[in-house]
Amino acid sequence: MASSNDNEQSPTSPEQLGEVPADLDTLILRNIDNQSAITVVGDTHVLSEPSLEATATSVVNTLKEFESNLSSVCNGINTSMRTNVVEVPMDGNNATGSAPPTPTGQPQTQISTTSNCDQRMQSISERHIMISYHHDSSHTIAETLRTQLRMIGYNVWMDRNDLHGSIHGGMAAAVENSFIVLFCINHEYFNSEFCEKEVKYTDKIHMNFIPCLLEAGYQPRSWLGVIIGDQLYIDFSPPNNFATAFEELIAEIKAIENRLQISHVDTSMLRPVEDTENTTVMSTLTTIPSASNQAQHDCLRCVIPKYPNNATLRWNSSGITISGIADVSGTNSTLLKRPYGLAFDSSNTLYIADYSNNRIQKLITGTLICTTVAGQSDGTSGNTPDKFDRPTGILFDSNDNMYITDRVNNRVQLWNKGASSGTTVAGTGGTSNISLYNPTTCVSGSTSDTMYILDTYNHRIISYPSGTVVAGGNLAGTSNTQLNYPVGFVYDSVSQSFLISNYGTNKIVRWLLSAYNWTHVAGNVNGNTGSDSSSFNQPLGITMDPMGNIYVADVTNHRIQFFLAGESNGTTIAGITGVSGNNSTLLYSPYWVILDNQLNLYVSDTFNHRVQ
Repeated sequence: MASSNDNEQSPTSPEQLGEVPADLDTLILRNIDNQSAITVVGDTHVLSEPSLEATATSVVNTLKEFESNLSSVCNGINTSMRTNVVEVPMDGNNATGSAPPTPTGQPQTQISTTSNCDQRMQSISERHIMISYHHDSSHTIAETLRTQLRMIGYNVWMDRNDLHGSIHGGMAAAVENSFIVLFCINHEYFNSEFCEKEVKYTDKIHMNFIPCLLEAGYQPRSWLGVIIGDQLYIDFSPPNNFATAFEELIAEIKAIENRLQISHVDTSMLRPVEDTENTTVMSTLTTIPSASNQAQHDCLRCVIPKYPNNATLRWNSSGITISGIADVSGTNSTLLKRPYGLAFDSSNTLYIADYSNNRIQKLITGTLICTTVAGQSDGTSGNTPDKFDRPTGILFDSNDNMYITDRVNNRVQLWNKGASSGTTVAGTGGTSNISLYNPTTCVSGSTSDTMYILDTYNHRIISYPSGTVVAGGNLAGTSNTQLNYPVGFVYDSVSQSFLISNYGTNKIVRWLLSAYNWTHVAGNVNGNTGSDSSSFNQPLGITMDPMGNIYVADVTNHRIQFFLAGESNGTTIAGITGVSGNNSTLLYSPYWVILDNQLNLYVSDTFNHRVQ
């Protein structure tokens, strides 16, 4: 647990400690008025109140019997954990033997012991992994480990989430009910009173443990060095790769599970929910007529499966973090800093424009770990071919090459699959005659060789490679021939039109490819901000499903709005209107929204530094 306040006064009563000391050398028994006391020190009994002499003999005899019973309980705890329990669920680091199989071939889960404390101990299949760490120095990595392990199905105990009531009692129960304890070690861990207690108790009951090194070059000494001994270290210290270390950790956990003849998880799990009939209904939606059963979503660049002529769409009422950690920004492989655009490649793998880290991250399926596929992994910005300055959008072509909108560098970069640098195809430094000013994103067009670029600060959409202005271009304004800081758009191949988030006028507008003006779709007709079902407060990301329904990231209202095809009143399907937050039901300035090929919703929860 390793509280940051390791010098707090230790509790003094068994109720506070949550356990009874194993060797009962001293016990003080007070009468009900708390004025008289008998102190028992070994076999010496000191009477501190003369008026109690008449009853001293009987009290001492009772007390010695009580002492004997307590010692039996404590010995029962220790011996049962060293003998009975270790043969069944523990198979500790210094123990031998394994659990005898039951008639079904599964490990024995019935634990028999005389200790009342063992009633707290769970069946091995229900046990957790405990993370023992020092708060101030290691909270971020500990939280990352917790999230990663939970993502692949492990039950994980971590004090900030799971400790209730007595500190010492909670610590003891957490160790007892684990099947592995992770020691997240560094200098601060060694100097922590609480960490020391967790390690020593883990060793005392012969619990499995895995030391995780968080400080480069640190060599445990004294009691920590003795307990860890020659145990295998998993090295998470910088600059080691977290993904590699995590794979080693999983392998070690699996080895312990094999010794215990158990399996807690299937690490091939973690795909989006496909059976929407069993998810919580986020909103009451009417039956939705399909505009095209076989339509292909141009932004996703992957084929959408056929849908019935009538479908009902439902979403969970809370989101699952698939990348990043709420309220924590950084440059390691599990962290993001203000994620912006999202895109899927042909294999339905998610890519993230990690805006303030100046890089493109590829999410490793089934984990929270990303690899940097474009830009610099350490977040360095620049204008050279291998760097970005605030990338915002990603578009895949049919060969999984990426077109990346490099906003501050006023360019679009082509990164061929597997390349370590990009080529400018539009904007500053490019070979085309297309000039850009803070572009946001690109979409594919009606033909395989056409791409459209959202040239945000020039208030227009440009066709590539021709350079033709196909929408806007008449400066910023409110008339239907002008755009006003368009920041998100999608190409509707059915109607051959663009659906555009007109950020500066709080509207969604439709601009036909052959037209000279837009038509109103959603938002206040006068461009005013609002929080009702027909208004926006700075709409940004937008996408569309194969049935023609529209999804909008309504940034300052902290929500995702859903619009049935042809409707101007929306329904909130993620977030709570006007409420920002970082729990599973809230968003904080979401910038982007897309759908996978099962119509699961993905949101860049930008100011929470995560993707939901």
